[in-house]
Amino acid sequence: MMQDKISIIIPIYNVENYLVRCLESVIHQTYDNLEIILVDDGSPDQCGHICDEYKEKDDRIIVIHQKNKGLSEARNAGIEVATGSYVLFVDSDDYIEESMVEHLYNALQENFAQISCCNHIDVYDDGKAVIVGNNKGTVIMDSKKALSEFLFGKMVDVVAWNKLYDIRLFSDIRFRPNKLFEDHFTTYLLLDKADVIVHSCEPLYYYCKRKTSIGGSSFSERTMELKEALDEECEYIKKKYPELINDINLGYLSWMLVIYNKMLLADKIDRDLQKKFKEMIFSNLFYIIISKKLSLRLKIQLILLLFNKSLYSALYCWYVKNNR
Repeated sequence: MMQDKISIIIPIYNVENYLVRCLESVIHQTYDNLEIILVDDGSPDQCGHICDEYKEKDDRIIVIHQKNKGLSEARNAGIEVATGSYVLFVDSDDYIEESMVEHLYNALQENFAQISCCNHIDVYDDGKAVIVGNNKGTVIMDSKKALSEFLFGKMVDVVAWNKLYDIRLFSDIRFRPNKLFEDHFTTYLLLDKADVIVHSCEPLYYYCKRKTSIGGSSFSERTMELKEALDEECEYIKKKYPELINDINLGYLSWMLVIYNKMLLADKIDRDLQKKFKEMIFSNLFYIIISKKLSLRLKIQLILLLFNKSLYSALYCWYVKNNR
């Protein structure tokens, strides 16, 4: 039986120390019918040269060299030339299990899904590795259920890279250019467009949490782009699925706490935002307490912040200082 072609898009910028590891994990996949699109996004180091070397070694590789435009535009450039029936994104400082593509493809086909996703492993600079995701086996969801899970970033995470997509989902969707949290602006639209989403508990993607990565970065003015994305996606989901309002509010609070904590560590608290944040915690206090989707730790954080922000600040700063 003829395999469907799968396009793997790898945006590349300033990762020469990690790129070979990434490419080796991709070219040695157990699934053979691949189109590997390397987008050299104006990288100032040797990445462009490494890409060209690998193109000579493997005829499945396509290399695009372009001026630096950012992660979103690099992914979009790959989408424009992709000829596969399905598409997978891999960040160039990460790497994947050799069975990842085959596993996600089989799960997608067996469940007539348009998106197939899996757990991942956070790999830290000191070598520590932590599996992230649920352990409920294989879970099949419609778009409404997937969006409900997406709001909490657990079973269906916001990231683009642990998912295999039917390429037709991108017929009218692209990653938002010039945005720091580009996945937040895009993933919810793809989930809503899919009829069936399947999640596997297998940890198949290795996400390398470098200190310089976006996810690990400290607070800056651009951090507020996360709030912009949250406002946008929550308003969209609320209009389409008003019955998810409690999940929307609690998911919003959990992400807003991420922003607040970054402000706190940088000593750049926005007082108006803090006031509105506390008011929203108070108005949703009952649902915070009874929620099965919020962890006990997150509940304690939100409640402590509401009733004693000074104590919360002291404890949180102490915790971060002693767990770095």
